[in-house]
Amino acid sequence: MSDWQHNPYPQNNPNNPWNTHSHQDSNERPAAVLWFKIYSAVMTLMYLGTIAMGGMLVMLSSEVSGAEQTELLIYGVVFVITGAVFGIASFVSLFLPRTKWAYVMQLMLVALGMTSCCFLPFCIPILLGYMKPEVKRYFNAEDGSHYNASTFS
Repeated sequence: MSDWQHNPYPQNNPNNPWNTHSHQDSNERPAAVLWFKIYSAVMTLMYLGTIAMGGMLVMLSSEVSGAEQTELLIYGVVFVITGAVFGIASFVSLFLPRTKWAYVMQLMLVALGMTSCCFLPFCIPILLGYMKPEVKRYFNAEDGSHYNASTFS
């Protein structure tokens, strides 16, 4: 008889082929983290495009005059600043250490991507993956306090 047949709780045995609980090594990168890295690289490239578009608007503003010139200049500067801030955040997130604050920052970047309907099909699965215990364990972001909803302390 195999070892898992004697266990009264076979679902907790990692050798059980029907085990649905992941007891993976905390050093093994979960799939959701890999998909976040791909997402973050795509977002970095998109923000580089935003910077380039903002620069083009600033250059085009010199060819027109009046209110249109001011409008193009303002849009261009806003695009450059926005693209730079979010592009740097997306790029830096590719190299963050495995800490709780890095986990929170990456969740915030996924939430930021969810403001665009174009990125929702990518952000929702990443967000669901980041809520799994193995990802929290990977980042050492597990909440050690398991409060009961009816407990006040």
